[in-house]
Amino acid sequence: MIFPGRRITLPIVLDDSWNREALERYMRSTRDKAVYLPSNIQYLADNNGLEGGAQEVLQKLVLSDWVSL
Repeated sequence: MIFPGRRITLPIVLDDSWNREALERYMRSTRDKAVYLPSNIQYLADNNGLEGGAQEVLQKLVLSDWVSL
């Protein structure tokens, strides 16, 4: 089967000052403890056996087939 579709290009930044500020605000106002806090990127690294930490998560994301630059 072939489904009609279109490609949508969106910028993606996961570790910048705005995201960190939003996460801090979320922790202050909504929920200060969760397994993915204080860094959901580090959480991804820890739970996927990526010893390179957050940098390796971001690198793998950028190099994945479903993200094109």
